[in-house]
Amino acid sequence: MRYIKHGTTSDLLTFLLSFIVPLFLRAKRLTYSLTSFAEAVEYHLWSFEKFGKIRYFRTKKKLLQFLIEYGNEAEKIEIYEFGVAFGETAHLLNSNLNKRAKYFGYDTFEGLPTSWRRLPAGALTTNGRVPQIANENFVFYKGLVQETFPATFIASNIPKILIFDLDLYEPTLFVWKLVLNSLNSGDILYFDEAFDKDERVILENYVLNSIRYSVLGFSVLGLVLKVE
Repeated sequence: MRYIKHGTTSDLLTFLLSFIVPLFLRAKRLTYSLTSFAEAVEYHLWSFEKFGKIRYFRTKKKLLQFLIEYGNEAEKIEIYEFGVAFGETAHLLNSNLNKRAKYFGYDTFEGLPTSWRRLPAGALTTNGRVPQIANENFVFYKGLVQETFPATFIASNIPKILIFDLDLYEPTLFVWKLVLNSLNSGDILYFDEAFDKDERVILENYVLNSIRYSVLGFSVLGLVLKVE
């Protein structure tokens, strides 16, 4: 009887959990969505309070098109993307930039080295595959940016667009400290996760206090600066 009773209790518990667990998962997702929404709203308020009335890009694609137009106006341009992932931005740049532009992309292509927000370590992996772009001016460096970037970056006076899309605090700060002394007037800095609290710490404590800049605009999540 004890075995039968225990089995009956387990069946009842399993039945209840089949309803309760999905509710908890939905609540967790809803909580994250609400938190992210509040974070995005706070970022917008911060942008207006910090910079006043500035240009707003409704989508990331429109922001990238603005960067492409800026790059095409330059006689020469170098574009550095830190955090390539599946290569959506790289493909867009390749399709729209003129032939004078040179692109350098940095990523492990094995996913995030550590967890970030809701994503676990290893998320966003391409299983080691770099984007297939048949353009000799597009070069990809595979590995941790802390190792690949110092070994490949050569400072020059050529105008630069730097796209910070590494997600994680440590590698983003590492790259920023390395490029700081090589920035020239007219260089463009795009921080793709400016809404994220960790990237905002880098902006507040390192970037905005280290250079003279003008704000070219912001999107729902990102911020574009021009070095003066």
